[in-house]
Amino acid sequence: MALDKYIKKAEKVKEFLEQGWSSKRIAYWLMIDDMEWSFSRINGWHGCRACWYEIYVNGNRGKGNSFAEYGTIAHEIIEAYLKGELSELDLPDEFERRFIDAELDFPPNQFVNLRDSYYKQGMEYFETIDLLETYDVLDVELPIKTIINGYKVQGFIDAVLR
Repeated sequence: MALDKYIKKAEKVKEFLEQGWSSKRIAYWLMIDDMEWSFSRINGWHGCRACWYEIYVNGNRGKGNSFAEYGTIAHEIIEAYLKGELSELDLPDEFERRFIDAELDFPPNQFVNLRDSYYKQGMEYFETIDLLETYDVLDVELPIKTIINGYKVQGFIDAVLR
């Protein structure tokens, strides 16, 4: 079965060469054809192909931003909580520590101080969270791998709750 896959790829490469494709374009096709796709990669591909190329081909992730970093902080704290690594009582202190350590640099806003607003909303959330009282945690960061239309697709389910 695996050999058939490589024979088909070789036939495709031969076809591309006959069509005048450059070796760089063929290498790009081979990389994409063999890539394991995720939601982020698919979303990026449909959003801006030049940005996608920079990130997933050239490996240039660029500079992050405060909104994304804030989301990562919240996600990691919730994940640790659901895995039993943090108790409900630990959550506000953990959020505050990570928020301060991250030195988030939100852009200016004429209506509200975004840094203060995000801090207050995060603290309120982590002071009142009660997921474990409401749900049973069945799994956290459950890996999923499948094939869709011949392409490898992978992802993670943040939490499986009952």
